[in-house]
Amino acid sequence: MLGNVARLQEQAGLAYDALYESPTAALAQLRQARKKLEELCRIDATMQETAESLRPAEIAVEEAAHTLQHYLGRLEADPKRLDHVEARLSEIDKLKRKYGSNVSEILAFGAEVSQKLEALETAGDRRAKLSQQREALSKEFEQAAARLTKLRREASLLLETSVQAELGSLAMEGCLFRVEFSSGDWSARGVDRIRFLISANRGEEPKALDKIASGGEMSRVALALKTSTMSKTGEGRRSKVARTLVFDEVDAGIGGGTAEAVGRRLKKLAGSNQLLCVTHLPQVAGFADHHYQVEKVEVNGRTMATVRKLEAEERTREIGRMLSGQKMTPEALKQAEQLIKLGAK
Repeated sequence: MLGNVARLQEQAGLAYDALYESPTAALAQLRQARKKLEELCRIDATMQETAESLRPAEIAVEEAAHTLQHYLGRLEADPKRLDHVEARLSEIDKLKRKYGSNVSEILAFGAEVSQKLEALETAGDRRAKLSQQREALSKEFEQAAARLTKLRREASLLLETSVQAELGSLAMEGCLFRVEFSSGDWSARGVDRIRFLISANRGEEPKALDKIASGGEMSRVALALKTSTMSKTGEGRRSKVARTLVFDEVDAGIGGGTAEAVGRRLKKLAGSNQLLCVTHLPQVAGFADHHYQVEKVEVNGRTMATVRKLEAEERTREIGRMLSGQKMTPEALKQAEQLIKLGAK
């Protein structure tokens, strides 16, 4: 508009003249036509409606003329203002090429940059504040970790005593069990790195359980650990966490009374957990709530493993077979019945 003031003045002025100012203006022509029609109506009243219809047209033309007059009064050439606006539009076009396709995107980019600048300017203060927070939280963590370590060390002494006693009943009388503490990285679990150590033979230094224990020993240590941790704690509470535990070769290298002791501990542990136990000892199998037989069979030239649940009579025969071998004897069946009765108590 600033760049076309002269043209706007010219066109608005011509329109104003055509409507109002010139001798042949529309308003003058309408008024003259209405007067002629009013004279005509004195003779022929049928044209009265036509004459009346010109009044709204006169009013509309008069209002349009007044609006144009005010518009012409506002139009004023301002070269300085024109230069300022053109320079501003040019600057906006430059910004669009670099920072956004429209003014909203440019303003958003500016706000983002301002925030980053403010963050940089206050970085020193923020760093100092964060350092104080870190120091306070570190102190709080160290105190909590120290309390946790103290509780763990106290509990480890009870666990060592309990596990060692359990191992003695599982044909590992000479075995030493120890809990080793060392410092580790900070975590939600504290700062302790804990390893279970074992010495299977007297006179030897305990070493990492996972490094020196055989499969059978590992299973029996696991059984001792689970049995110990499910027993009453110092506060008289029992663990309520039910788990599925798998024991394989837990009976390796044992028999007789020791095998019965292992069976009893598995039965006890099964009271609050689901246990799956792979065993070749009838003394252990007799304590099971459910007995499954695993066999290998050949199907179409391929060896397959099958698992079948044994019912009462089948279970008695299977435990009898485990006692006597391939040749079943009445004595073996009778002993199998006794083992099953013993396990049910």
